Amino acid sequence: MPVHAASDAEAKLAEARRFIGALLEQNDVLRAQLRSAAAADSSGPAEMAPNLAGTETLAAPSGAKPPDPLPDLPLALPNPEGIIDLAVLAHPADATVNPFTLRASAADPRREVGLLVQGLCAGPNASALINDRVVQVGDAVESLTVERIEPDAVILRTEGYRLKLVAAEKPTRVRLP
Repeated sequence: MPVHAASDAEAKLAEARRFIGALLEQNDVLRAQLRSAAAADSSGPAEMAPNLAGTETLAAPSGAKPPDPLPDLPLALPNPEGIIDLAVLAHPADATVNPFTLRASAADPRREVGLLVQGLCAGPNASALINDRVVQVGDAVESLTVERIEPDAVILRTEGYRLKLVAAEKPTRVRLP
């Protein structure tokens, strides 16, 4: 039985390596296309600026519109147990609480989803591997929308909140109201 599990793990690892290799190749092709498009531009060659990872990125053209800032929504991070409870966050701590009202019991029907960020690929066509599925900005994961993919995290959006998830070995449990 352990031999079968090891071969499954090796197969998944080989598949992940092929996927990452394909993403890197795609990134190189897109970078070359950007360079050739910048060189063909009548305004002259685009300036190249190093980024934090030590690779080159194209500087934005002078007339380009800056990207829209993220909406002014609170950013929720997982607690030490790896849980983001949006149902609790929906009720502000400074709200007046009536001690005589019945509160929701543990059997309260909340939906809990597990989100495992398995890999991130930043760049012009950023993508992430979440729950064995490749997603890009604008895609839906469960009932959450991928808002942004950073080199070290994925920002997901839901009604009234943004969630920041980093690549991890264990899934982050998100409790939805």
